[in-house]
Amino acid sequence: MQNINDKKSSVFSGFIGAFIGAVVGTVAWILVGRLNYISSAVGLLTAVLSAKLYDAFGGRQGAPKVLVLIICVLIAVLAGNLGTVYWQAYDLYKEDVAAYGKAVVHRAYGVKNSLGYFFALMGESENLGILVKNTLMGLVFAAIGCYSVIVNSAKTRKAQETYERETAGRQQMSNIDNDIYGQNPDTMPTRTDSTYYAEYPDSRDN
Repeated sequence: MQNINDKKSSVFSGFIGAFIGAVVGTVAWILVGRLNYISSAVGLLTAVLSAKLYDAFGGRQGAPKVLVLIICVLIAVLAGNLGTVYWQAYDLYKEDVAAYGKAVVHRAYGVKNSLGYFFALMGESENLGILVKNTLMGLVFAAIGCYSVIVNSAKTRKAQETYERETAGRQQMSNIDNDIYGQNPDTMPTRTDSTYYAEYPDSRDN
């Protein structure tokens, strides 16, 4: 995947890409949780996707990338977990309303709508503990994803820098040869060329 802008990197453009990845990860987290599967592992996918899109949108490498990834992944994990729990609470709310009536449910929980019902459930230590546990699990998977992405990015950047240094060194040597001989080294006369030795007598072996 090539960057949208290879010539000019930008933290802002990279953030846009990483944020899109975070939004996709949030939606995936909620959908997986809705199917009653363990959604914490989606945190790893979110980290990898956000990193890929950060690069694709021409994000600046190094410390800015790490910071943006941490912010976007944190947002995705928190939003995804809250969205999943809210959806589950909303299902319970509808069941209670269907069974007892809206007025009874609202009076029993002291709420006016499904959002208040959600906060009432989160006020119970058991439910809050589940929310915190799932969030921490998501953060662990996300941290694994971020670490792997950051390490791979560092290796790739180091390899690129090494290649650029070697390329620059070869080009410098080529320029030196051109300055000495005034021509491409590939077309330099061989040591058996009498014209060459007539012009450069000191170059003949003793």
